[in-house]
Amino acid sequence: MSKTKDNKDLTREQKVDRVYLLLCRGLDRASILEYARDPDNAWKDKETAIDEFITEAETKLADEAANIDPQAEAGKAIARLNHLYQEAIKCQDHKTALSIQKEINKMLALTLRGTPASKPATQPAATPNRIRLVK
Repeated sequence: MSKTKDNKDLTREQKVDRVYLLLCRGLDRASILEYARDPDNAWKDKETAIDEFITEAETKLADEAANIDPQAEAGKAIARLNHLYQEAIKCQDHKTALSIQKEINKMLALTLRGTPASKPATQPAATPNRIRLVK
């Protein structure tokens, strides 16, 4: 978070956006209050106003979470993992590459589990292999 002299003149919306970023970074209420009181920021808002900023920012986070497309997110995650895998192989970091491959395998298992198995209508159902007892 870059600290500028303009922090004292932020609008309500800008403060909510700051709080949003702080929540995304894992800060809790106490840390956000500390941030707002920091002399470099010096928000002159009361604690109740900052609590309102936090509530608005949490609402924005919830709205975004509700609009997530799981398939698109899974695709992005796999693409990112593939990129990391390629970078690990370039560096000959086989331990990291194996770790990334295991993560890709988990992602693919989750993705495949979420999609119904498709069989052509003309294909008969497979009969399970059974053990025959010979006397």
